[in-house]
Amino acid sequence: MIKTLLSYFKSFFLFLYFLPLWGLGGFWGNVAFAQDRIVKVNFETSCFQNSPSLPYNSAFLIEGEVFKDVEYVSVSIFNEHSKKEINAYTWNRHDKNKTETFTITVAPILKSNSKYDFLVSTYKKMSENQKISLAKNLKNRLVFYLKSHFEFDGSKVIIDKPKTVFKGIKQLIEEALIFQKSKNGFSYNAPSDLVLHQLENHRHFRFKNFLRGKKINEKDSVATKLINEKVESMANLIISELTPFFNSDLVQQHNSVMIQSVPTDKEPFSLPINAGMYAWSMNTDVNNVTQQTTDVTFGVGLSFPFVHKTRFKKSKIFDGLAFSMGVLTSPLQDANGRELTTPQVELPVYSALGVRLFKIIRINAGTLFVNEKGSQNFNNIEFVPTFGVGLELNLWLGIKK
Repeated sequence: MIKTLLSYFKSFFLFLYFLPLWGLGGFWGNVAFAQDRIVKVNFETSCFQNSPSLPYNSAFLIEGEVFKDVEYVSVSIFNEHSKKEINAYTWNRHDKNKTETFTITVAPILKSNSKYDFLVSTYKKMSENQKISLAKNLKNRLVFYLKSHFEFDGSKVIIDKPKTVFKGIKQLIEEALIFQKSKNGFSYNAPSDLVLHQLENHRHFRFKNFLRGKKINEKDSVATKLINEKVESMANLIISELTPFFNSDLVQQHNSVMIQSVPTDKEPFSLPINAGMYAWSMNTDVNNVTQQTTDVTFGVGLSFPFVHKTRFKKSKIFDGLAFSMGVLTSPLQDANGRELTTPQVELPVYSALGVRLFKIIRINAGTLFVNEKGSQNFNNIEFVPTFGVGLELNLWLGIKK
């Protein structure tokens, strides 16, 4: 029986392997060589020219006209009226590229019958003086922030929790550099753990030893001097961690437009139909001895996705989580020779949960609902586990959603 099972599956997979040669090869070839659609940005009107709809589940190009001194363009995509970025794409001008247009390829991430917002930003190269000014202003902000977390109450110096201050420094840097990017791809890792350790050391610093024996009017100036030294040291350390980023080819945002509520094409309504081989196994009592029957039967069914275009975000192989229902094309037969079908259907009916493999193969695991053939009684239904592998195609019904 196991050999029979393997033989069925081997034949089925050979069918899937040679299927493209029998007719689907031309279809996949046409898809592979289809020309990408192009949409053009109009920066003056903050829209795509001619208000086009966008393709779903396929790549497209975003183009626009820019000045020759624009070095970098970014495109961020959001669901309509959402602030959470779905994905971002960039264009980085090569030194020898003197054109006044940019082209960005957007991957096939959009869904049908949906709307999206696009944030398109252009950047110009920063001069050395601009970068020096940026670093100087950032240091001044760091000094001001750090000083606000050191306090002298007349007898001792109080410092806020190091982890809280550390998070504040990180947020301050991100906000200060939100409009700058590195053409070289440099990123910054500031503040580092070294900064956190320094904050913890400052919190345990024995300021009292330096204030002991000082007159009341002297303590304030001594404490202020010590705090200024600590703050200056911390600010210099943080700026030093940002130096590789500042020394790279920085660009600064010059213009930004938000293109809102751009629709995607409507998808033709289709019905996912799957057909393949279903393995099943059941135990039968024969003369007080349990015997197992295992076989493979051809079956067909329909799939009902739980969520439209459900996908495993981190998987490029599996997708299409769905509930399936269908029938096997012939009755089951147990060890006693009984033929089993679903009452009133006269064929075994199954329900299953499964996923798609490579967007065309449906893998299902579920249950068959059967009783002795000819019986119309649903009270004594037997549940037989089944596992199926089949081909799934969408049948277009000629209407749109």
